Amino acid sequence: MRVAYSGTLIEARADAQSGLLPDRITQGFRATYRREPGREEVNTWRDTLPIVLDSVASAASGGCGVLVEYGLPFNDQRIDLLLIGGRNGMPAAHVLELKNWDTSRASPRLEHFVEVGGGVTPHPSYQVLNYAGKLSYLHSFGPSLEVSQSAVIVDGGPARHKTLLSSQFARFLSNAPLFVAPDLDGLKALIAEKLPQAPSSEWIESVLQGRYTQSARLLDAVRERQPALIARASEVLATCGWGLSKDQLQICDEILAAVRHGERMVFCVAGGPGSGKSLLAMHVFLGAVGLGRRSVLAVRNNRLNAALRAILNDELLGAQGMVKYFSTGSAGVEDDSSQVADVVVCDEGQRLALRSPNVFLRAPVVVILYDEEQILNEAERGTSKNFVTLCGKIGVQPELRRLDTPHRCRGGAAYLRWVNTLLDDPSRLCGIPRDWSDQYILEVAESHQDLLSRLRFRPGRVGLMASFTRSSGRDNPKNLHDLGKIRVPETLPPIRWLMEPRKEYVPFYLEGRSNELNTCASIYGAQGFELDYVGLIWGTDMVIRGGKWAIGNPDECYDRTPGARALSTLMREDLELALALLRNRYRILLTRGILGTAVYCEDQETNQFLGALLNP
Repeated sequence: MRVAYSGTLIEARADAQSGLLPDRITQGFRATYRREPGREEVNTWRDTLPIVLDSVASAASGGCGVLVEYGLPFNDQRIDLLLIGGRNGMPAAHVLELKNWDTSRASPRLEHFVEVGGGVTPHPSYQVLNYAGKLSYLHSFGPSLEVSQSAVIVDGGPARHKTLLSSQFARFLSNAPLFVAPDLDGLKALIAEKLPQAPSSEWIESVLQGRYTQSARLLDAVRERQPALIARASEVLATCGWGLSKDQLQICDEILAAVRHGERMVFCVAGGPGSGKSLLAMHVFLGAVGLGRRSVLAVRNNRLNAALRAILNDELLGAQGMVKYFSTGSAGVEDDSSQVADVVVCDEGQRLALRSPNVFLRAPVVVILYDEEQILNEAERGTSKNFVTLCGKIGVQPELRRLDTPHRCRGGAAYLRWVNTLLDDPSRLCGIPRDWSDQYILEVAESHQDLLSRLRFRPGRVGLMASFTRSSGRDNPKNLHDLGKIRVPETLPPIRWLMEPRKEYVPFYLEGRSNELNTCASIYGAQGFELDYVGLIWGTDMVIRGGKWAIGNPDECYDRTPGARALSTLMREDLELALALLRNRYRILLTRGILGTAVYCEDQETNQFLGALLNP
């Protein structure tokens, strides 16, 4: 349960009137989020919250649930004030974003942002749409809730915030009205309409104990809302639970401002696993379409390409021309230097070959989203250093940005730090607490069959991933020890590789076939996708020997891509490079599960070592 304060409206007002409310929220915040609250947060609890509670008191039932600093159960975002009530005998919730700004004004360049105190921050109505969308679509009790939302500013008066109520933000305000004190009559009317009844205790408990659920996901939302997305991508994605964080949104606005003004710019955006690179890529791609610009989304992963084209169908978006590969020999974004669009967005940009600066010449605005620690072979050269060097050859200074906060894995930055330490030097793990373990499940199975058993009854979408060992995926393997298309013959039925992007990967990820647990994706089919829970079959390519990582058996490794030496060759000839690339592979595979990962290592010593780490 992640909430700093929980009570009824009557209780919260009594605490506010006695002056105890800020202290009680502060104590709850420390205990829940394990840090000291910021000065602005405390000011909001002391100055803003009591005014809002008094305002809604005459409109909502005294038994209305009041949750302050409610942590969404799947990332580090918190709702300032969540009111739980009822409407027509059904559970309802109203999400409130609270601000105690003295003055503010609309940003003249960044369309989602306002200027406050010398900096910029997202418009409060966009913020609350984002939170309400996540509550509605990514919370286990969300589908049962009738969710509404609004934002409140209590300081300064309407004159000092008038540009936030201008037509520039009409698309936010229509669904998430902004009220500025002292005129809060509109808020009272809205609460009276949305929460006319008291809630049951079970409804409040269901919200408090809520877990992450995949009732909707980014690609599903794109498919279902194509016409609206073309017109206004960011707001539609926000309302269906896939809004951007402040850092993501600011970069998105900077990019789209350059597109809107016809500027010549290259943006290189780095981010670790789960930092929201693919989500940002989709926002920029569709946002440019919404501006009436020619937009191309480029990917290296043919599985991701097939899935995107299945969603962005030809009739509505002409996906065959708008989603391209990095290189095909003739039609990829790296294959020529002629301009093909107004904006080109490259997801998984670390996999660019960068033999020339071609990709930076394909549009006036080029966006590269990348993670150097996800490079898989020698042919992939997407690094900050190479971007700067090649842009310099054509006289362009790239804008380097970074997304720091992991958004996918529920364990967040703490889990990613633990995984990085595990893969770098396991002996250092004794000094790193597993304070992510109450948010993220990482467990070790005893066999292939045990791995399946641990996944079979997990809620949401589950699926298998495996290292490219034991089998090549070929129809007629040349090596007698090569299992071909069967990856795990020990289970019933045997687990086989996914091989055909259009025929197999689209049903696997988009139609729920992954839950059948009879097929598995390789590293090349894992990037750019996500599942609630992943079962990872860890092969014998990277193993523990004497408490340290070592190269495994190259004869059992079938990991190879065109244009690069096979991983088995590197395992024999360049041990340092091979180990670095293997670490990158397992870093990716260990972060595909949003809520958890179960691992079975086919090397016995490695499996025992990991089991002892997690169950000392």
